[in-house]
Amino acid sequence: MADVAEGISQANGVSFEFDYRRNYPATINTREESDLAYGAAVKVAGADTVLQDWPPEMGAEDFSFFLRHVPGCYLFIGNGTEGHSSYSLHNPRYDFNDQVLSAGASFWVQLVEDLLSKSE
Repeated sequence: MADVAEGISQANGVSFEFDYRRNYPATINTREESDLAYGAAVKVAGADTVLQDWPPEMGAEDFSFFLRHVPGCYLFIGNGTEGHSSYSLHNPRYDFNDQVLSAGASFWVQLVEDLLSKSE
């Protein structure tokens, strides 16, 4: 990236300073926790509505710092866009779909029940 900026700067007779810091590590789920979350989601929403292998994304996420120390799984609840805006989460026009609240709560209850039954 600095090479491109250097070339553009030279072509326009200016100079630049480039300072880039990699502050956020990658958010990488652990397999066991991902499998547990997938199982709970399938029980709540059905296998036909749950995607297990979401394509990688380039966004930074605070949760990545937790995953450096504790196994875990970052997931998307599936807000949907039908009848709602398609703006992304951090856009001021984002419209959260309140209809998914019960599914989200049911997921967390199911996950806790699965974890408790696993530890028995």
